Amino acid sequence: MPAFSISLHLNDDPITTIRHMESQVWLQILVVIAGYVLLVALRYDWKTILYVFGIGCLLSFMIEFSLFISGIRPPSIPVLVYETLILTNQGVPYVFVIWDRILPLLAKKRGIQERAPAGE
Repeated sequence: MPAFSISLHLNDDPITTIRHMESQVWLQILVVIAGYVLLVALRYDWKTILYVFGIGCLLSFMIEFSLFISGIRPPSIPVLVYETLILTNQGVPYVFVIWDRILPLLAKKRGIQERAPAGE
C-alpha cells in the first residue's frame, strides 16, 4: 500500500480494475507492424530498427516483470510475452521517428541549437 494511503485513511476500500482488450489485439498488432514498416519506409537500417524494437521490448519487460513479481499482475507467461512484444512497441517506433526526425526539424525552424554529443 502506498505511503500516502497508509498515512491518510480517507477510504480503505480495495479497488479492482479490469481491462477487456481481447477484441483489440489485431488492431494493436497492426499498429506495431505499421510502426516498423514506417521505419523501413524512412530508410532506417536494420540495425537501428532492431535496436528500437529491442529497447521497446526491454522497457516493457522491465515494467511487466516488476508488476508480476510484486503481485500486481497474475503470473502468466503468455501475458508477459504479449505485453513485451506488442503493448509498448505500439508507440516506440513513432516516438523514435518524432525524436530522430521531427524534433530536429522543429528545433531548426525555431533556431534552437542542438546539444553537442556527450563527451565533446
